[in-house]
Amino acid sequence: MNIIKQPVTEFLTRTDLIQDLEVIFQNALRDCNYTAAIRAKELQGKYSGLMHQKKKISLKDMTEEDILLLIDEAKNIINSTND
Repeated sequence: MNIIKQPVTEFLTRTDLIQDLEVIFQNALRDCNYTAAIRAKELQGKYSGLMHQKKKISLKDMTEEDILLLIDEAKNIINSTND
């Protein structure tokens, strides 16, 4: 198994992370560990910006100021589509 060792002081980049996941993917395929292979590909897609997770937001979690800003944004969108 290829183990990638990086010094603690080195800054990890998105590219490094994706490359490390590719190594994990290849090793998982070689070992017939398809669950790990699929997970590695999912994470590569996520970190590459190909997959977006929807986040459900409740008004209960927002401040009054956030809600008012959201209302203003909605009004602006509605007004711009009516023009």
